[in-house]
Amino acid sequence: MFMSLLSHTVSKCMQTWVYVVIPVMIYLGERMFRMVRSMAYESKILDAMTYPGKVLSLKMTKPAGFRYQSGVYVFVQCPQVSKFEWHPFSLTSAPDDDHLSIHIRSLGDWSYHVYDMFHEEGCAANHHSANGLRKAYFYWVTREQGSFEWFRDIMKEVSARDSKQGVIEMYNYLTSVYQEGDKRSVLISAIQALHFARHGIDIISKTPVRTHFSRPNWPRVFHGLARKHIGERIGVFYCGPDDLGRQLERLCHKMNMRTFTRFVFHKEHF
Repeated sequence: MFMSLLSHTVSKCMQTWVYVVIPVMIYLGERMFRMVRSMAYESKILDAMTYPGKVLSLKMTKPAGFRYQSGVYVFVQCPQVSKFEWHPFSLTSAPDDDHLSIHIRSLGDWSYHVYDMFHEEGCAANHHSANGLRKAYFYWVTREQGSFEWFRDIMKEVSARDSKQGVIEMYNYLTSVYQEGDKRSVLISAIQALHFARHGIDIISKTPVRTHFSRPNWPRVFHGLARKHIGERIGVFYCGPDDLGRQLERLCHKMNMRTFTRFVFHKEHF
């Protein structure tokens, strides 16, 4: 009876160790693999900028031979804050750019410390280089009015900085309201126009960017861009539902076949 009980206890202990050791080995192997890969590429910070809402933008050197596709993420470590913490962030730079860039929004202790470190060191410069960018068009399409709050501060700052240069054009679309010209949206359109004329602020988005109703006419938008930028290359960066993404990708191919302007489609994945 004693031997049977001892054998049963030893067996249970061995099973317990198996359940504990295997996850630990996987975790340690993953950490070792990440450490080895981190030593394969070295990247230096070229520029840092802070935006309203405690958002930090970092521009870094692109290691030789480093290739990636739009939508991938990288793990970032800041030894001054923690030598053991690694956090994933999506790359906001294009694969063809000669640098890497990420945007960090302060949501936790680590990101707050990183933001404060760059902010205190004065790395956030007032000047900003456009990397050869001549024109940018930003379309924010949403069904919920509250979604405009996500980029409200950034849109205000961009509008103020770009008021003289005119490099960036921003368009807001609220799909839950009938399109302009429809009898069911006449009243809200009139109030919106009056408020914008008096105060220069859109009553829907609470920004200097006028909000349009219904959905964008994407074929018309793309044809307009093709006429403005004949023979040029236009990068289309999209983040949203897959159905609309496939529609825009097909439209890019169609425009490439019918115009002299080349549209290159990229989709952001989260």
